[in-house]
Amino acid sequence: MAKVFVYGSLMSSGWNHYLLEGSDKLGVAITAHSAYNMHNLGGFPGVQEAMPGNFIRGEIYEVDNQTFSQLDRLEGYPRLYTRKKIDVRIQSTNQFERAWIYLINNFQYATRVEVVDGVQDYTEYNFDNTERHLADVQEEYDN
Repeated sequence: MAKVFVYGSLMSSGWNHYLLEGSDKLGVAITAHSAYNMHNLGGFPGVQEAMPGNFIRGEIYEVDNQTFSQLDRLEGYPRLYTRKKIDVRIQSTNQFERAWIYLINNFQYATRVEVVDGVQDYTEYNFDNTERHLADVQEEYDN
């Protein structure tokens, strides 16, 4: 079992959430440190480490090994996204958990997601044109 912090299309409001069906949602969470920037890649977000940075809001799940492998495939790990263990705080309980986060390797086409009260949250964005934009990003990354 692994804990995974998700912040985009894997969240309960996202179109890839079906991959997390059957996994335990531990809650809405926020990164423990303001050490990240979230970028809008057209139809999905990418997070990178940054100092100074911002807090990122998302959700934390406990997943089995099969689901974790499916997430790796979806995220293009390790080429498009890499992953790292970070500390996140579950908002309802203030409990800290250590979880994997996927960090974007290539964000050339990105624009920063708006910061509201020191937090970046992708749920305000529209998830349109994902396949087209992912193909553009992947093509640039492959070159």
